Amino acid sequence: MKVLFITNNKDGNGNPKYIEAFKRQGDEVTTINHQSLSYYLAQENEHDHFYHNGERLSVRSFNLVVTRMGQDVLHGCEVLRLIREKYPHISLVQDPDAILIARSKLETSRVLRLNGLPVARTYYDAEPRKRIAIIENKFNYPVIVKTAFGGSQGDDVHICRTREVLEARLEAYERTNEKVIINEYFKPSEDKAADIRALIHYSDGYQVAASMKRIAKDDNWKTNISQGAEGVEIELTESEKEICINAAEAIGLKYAAVDLIRDENGNAKVLEVNTNWGVKIADVVKVDIYKEYAKAAREFAGKVNGVSSYAVAAAKHFGYVTA
Repeated sequence: MKVLFITNNKDGNGNPKYIEAFKRQGDEVTTINHQSLSYYLAQENEHDHFYHNGERLSVRSFNLVVTRMGQDVLHGCEVLRLIREKYPHISLVQDPDAILIARSKLETSRVLRLNGLPVARTYYDAEPRKRIAIIENKFNYPVIVKTAFGGSQGDDVHICRTREVLEARLEAYERTNEKVIINEYFKPSEDKAADIRALIHYSDGYQVAASMKRIAKDDNWKTNISQGAEGVEIELTESEKEICINAAEAIGLKYAAVDLIRDENGNAKVLEVNTNWGVKIADVVKVDIYKEYAKAAREFAGKVNGVSSYAVAAAKHFGYVTA
C-alpha cells in the first residue's frame, strides 16, 4: 500500500515511529511537509495539478493519506479537500472539515453539544472583559480561560480564581488579539487534579485503542504530561468508552485523542478532541500505539471517504461544506 504522510514536523511528535510502523507492515511511505504543497484548479480542457515544492506531484497513485498537522492546518486542509474531491478512492485518515472543527475548542463544544454529549458550560465574547458581569452571573470562581482556536500542551489554558486575575488574563489576550472562551471549572473527584486521555481508532468500527489517566504534579492543576503530570494506564468504564467514541464520530474523525474529566460526582465530561495528539501515552500504556494505528489505518484504507452523519448535521448547522 502507498501511504502519503502529510505533516509539518517530520521528526517531532512521534512521527518517525508512526512512519516506521507503516513501513514495518510493508507499506511504502512518502513524507511531505504540507506547507510545501500547492495545487492548480483548471478550467475547460485543462487538468488540475498538485505540486510539491513547485514540482508536479502525482497524488492518484496513493491509497491512504495520513495527516499529523500541528501548524497552519487551514492550508493543509485545503489540500486535503481537493484530494477528497478528485480521488475518492484514496482514504483520508482524517477528514479536513473534521480537523478544522476539532482545531476550534469553540466549534468542538458546539458540535458535541449538538449531539448530546456532556461538555463544559461555555461563554464566548469578542470583548469578554467588558462583560465580566455576565461571566460572574453564569459561573462561580474559579473559571477556566482558554484560547478559542488552536493551542497545545496546556499552554493556552489558565485558571482564574478571582475577578482580578480574570481581568488581567483577559486583558493580556486582548493585547495579542486572541479570542478566548470561558469554561466552568470542574472540581476534581480525587485529591489531585486529573483527567483522562483515550486514543480512538477506526477500522471496521470505532474502538478505544488505549487510555490513560493524567495526574497533576503536586499543587499544579494542569494535567499535561509535558508540564510534569504523571500518566497511568487505566480501563475506561463502558459509559466513558461510549462517550469517547461518540465524540470522535460527532466531530467526523476516524482517529483522535479524546480528553475527559470526571467531575466531583464521577461523571465524565468531554474537554477536547485532538487531531495531532502528543505521544507520551506510548510510554504509559502496554499497547504499541504506533503499530495499532498503522494496522487500523491499513484496514480502513480503500473505504469510501466521507464524514459521519453527525458531522454532516453539524456542518449544515454551522455552515461547513462537507461535499
